[in-house]
Amino acid sequence: MTTNLTTKIDTYPVRKFGGWSIVELSYIRVFGTDARRFLQSQTTNDVNIVAEGGGHSNCLIDRKSRPVGCFRMYMLDSEYAIICDTKQTEPILEHLDKFRFADKVDFEDWKGARFIAIQGPRSRTLMGAIIDGDGTHQLSSVDAFSGNVSGQPAKIIRLSLTGEDGYLIVSDQETFQVVLSKLETAAGALNMVSLDQATLDACRIEAGLPKLGVDFDGDNLLAETTLDETSVSYTKGCFQGQEVLARVRSQGAPTRALVGLTLAPPPVSPLAVDTEIKLDNEVIGWIKSNLHSKVCNEYIAIAMVRRDYRTPGKEWHVSLDGHDYTAKVQLLPFYQAISPEQQARRTFEDALQEFAREDEQQAGYGSLSIELLRESLLLDPHFEDAYEALGVILNRRGQADEAIKLMQQLATLNPDSVMAHTNLSVFYMEMGLKEKAEEEKAISMSIEMRLALQQSKDEKQKEKERQVSQEETLERMGMFREVLNIDEDDQLANYGYGDCLVELGRFEEALLHLKRSIELKPTHTVAYLALGKAYEGIVNSKEARAAYERGIDVAAKRGDMEPLKKMQARLDKLV
Repeated sequence: MTTNLTTKIDTYPVRKFGGWSIVELSYIRVFGTDARRFLQSQTTNDVNIVAEGGGHSNCLIDRKSRPVGCFRMYMLDSEYAIICDTKQTEPILEHLDKFRFADKVDFEDWKGARFIAIQGPRSRTLMGAIIDGDGTHQLSSVDAFSGNVSGQPAKIIRLSLTGEDGYLIVSDQETFQVVLSKLETAAGALNMVSLDQATLDACRIEAGLPKLGVDFDGDNLLAETTLDETSVSYTKGCFQGQEVLARVRSQGAPTRALVGLTLAPPPVSPLAVDTEIKLDNEVIGWIKSNLHSKVCNEYIAIAMVRRDYRTPGKEWHVSLDGHDYTAKVQLLPFYQAISPEQQARRTFEDALQEFAREDEQQAGYGSLSIELLRESLLLDPHFEDAYEALGVILNRRGQADEAIKLMQQLATLNPDSVMAHTNLSVFYMEMGLKEKAEEEKAISMSIEMRLALQQSKDEKQKEKERQVSQEETLERMGMFREVLNIDEDDQLANYGYGDCLVELGRFEEALLHLKRSIELKPTHTVAYLALGKAYEGIVNSKEARAAYERGIDVAAKRGDMEPLKKMQARLDKLV
């Protein structure tokens, strides 16, 4: 599959509504009494925390921490499922078999499996429309389950190939066409389009999802790929390649690693994978997946870049294939999709606007506002505002029985929902069921009084916790003060004392100690984070920005990704 696209691929339909595609993947079954223990000893992530229906990103690496396979792994029907690119199937199976020894575990490639990928904001809505029975509630509660589509058995697996919310439907060859037919009809009704491979890959690049065999390969360390942030547990215990991973992590950033680049002016045609990035005739990196993104309105590239040139926000005047460009470093992803919960909120707000426009005398049971509220609840089954709004609208439009069922569902979902019982009281009264109405009113008043009492208790508890936290901070300050009395140039004591002052809101005092800490150790990443907070506290955005920018540069070179991301997030919010 090529990743350098010859035309500008418009991913807007995927980002706005969503789409579906028949994709080539592999489903490797891992089963047997020793399956969990065996996988725990071989893979990079913590298999022990994956329960039935759960899943996570995981990898197999060799003894030198070079990737053999990178995949999603699930526990489904009491066995494990590895979902991977077809090119990884044989290396993964060979690796697992090589280290099996006396373990009671087996591996099997499901040869007849067919895969349909559903991606985008409406993917959960589409899945809810095609899954038989009451299986739709599992879409938000688990990562994998077995269900039925048009009476045909299928495995439903949560998997994003585009950075959006997404699912796979996995079925046998014999039942595939029935499943596909049902999906095509439902997708069309939701304005979800059929996606070709080029569009899927464009979405992958925008989402900053690196691909084994394209953006990195078996010559790279896993720490160079960004996957160590999502696919590695450093607390699970021993596994193959762990020593090298831990050593790289303790020593700071690897000498090269994947980052995002934006290129200006945009290349007239896609750049070949592994095109050298030259700065003053020095090779500082290599272009990987790249394209002109209409959604981002920029030419974007995933690139393998050397350590000293990976600071987010930095611009470098580079040469690519003999042509000059300005390359700006960016944290991946280029495009950040909103969550299903955020999409549910947007859909809910659209529903309220639509309701305000509708003529209640003409709007019927299938009005757009009602459809949007149903979609909002499918996106987020715990969205209480949507339950209430849908119940009220249905009741107004003569659908009292369904309105009551919705409020009963909300009361089951949240036994402390005052509005569920208040609305039930209103609905029952309008139906002439006075006794039931009074009963629900009494329940709502009882809940309201109990919640008010609980709120008062919670506020007192928070104040107590705040005082305890303040006392602990003061105690730590005392310890740091004792060290500073002995040696006023102790770097860690200056940082610790300054950080405590920031926690207490004594920002001016904190500046002196944090600046001194950085003077003593300019590579102490978290000191820049605390310094930026101190400047924010005295409303000095200019100096706060400078502190974060210096800190980000240090963190990028050291590989301190957690403080780097925190500083980047605070920097982005500064005006």
